[in-house]
Amino acid sequence: MLTIANDGLFYSEFEEAKDKKIISDDSFLYYLSDDVTFSDDLTFGRLFELFIKNKDTLNMIFSRSMGNYKIDDFIEDFEGIPKEEKNFYLTISAVPDLYKDEITIYYAFGGFNETEKIGYSISFSKLCDLKNLIIKIDNNFDIIKISTKGKVKEILKSKITNIRLFDVIQSILNEISFYGNPENREEIAEELVNQSDIIDEAIKNGTIDKITKPWNEVKIELEQHSLDEAIKEENYEEAAKIQKKINKLKKKTNEK
Repeated sequence: MLTIANDGLFYSEFEEAKDKKIISDDSFLYYLSDDVTFSDDLTFGRLFELFIKNKDTLNMIFSRSMGNYKIDDFIEDFEGIPKEEKNFYLTISAVPDLYKDEITIYYAFGGFNETEKIGYSISFSKLCDLKNLIIKIDNNFDIIKISTKGKVKEILKSKITNIRLFDVIQSILNEISFYGNPENREEIAEELVNQSDIIDEAIKNGTIDKITKPWNEVKIELEQHSLDEAIKEENYEEAAKIQKKINKLKKKTNEK
């Protein structure tokens, strides 16, 4: 079990072991497949500094997770002056993906507001604004079954016993590069703000129908994209099912 703390790295065979071996920051990546835990006061800044020290190796291992961007692309963003954030911390959370009777667990990096008791995406956040925040591991998760009518049928509460260092690193790098590098992120954020202003103005003027599409048309476009992918992969059985969905949606649209 690797313990990451602000004052160092510590290793022991078992989580409860009293005698823990001190590990150098340079040996950080030797423990990729080991279970990891954080000290109560660990900051994102300390963790990301470890990433920077080992960036050449991490860039190779997690190239796909970062969309071929590199940790180097985020260093200047990380080194900026942070904003003060109150009642806010960061989490690595276990997230279940339930399909039929199979459950896949992946890990998500995000923020949590203690006052509002709600989680937030941090994919638009500057890394400098995160570096003084405490980061925690949340092993608890809920599996929710929803009926065809949209009502919750069952909630199963569970938890993951341990999480590997590999999963921690992957979840963080995937989230911070979700919109590309910091320059891409800021451009997309600015565009979203502009679009939001246009929509607000259209709502005030009563012209919202002129700048938006009916939901049925959007669903047809999404299904068409899925159809193209299925055909590309030569999954003709799935393509036939999707085509039936599209035909039904088009029929509903024409009836209106």
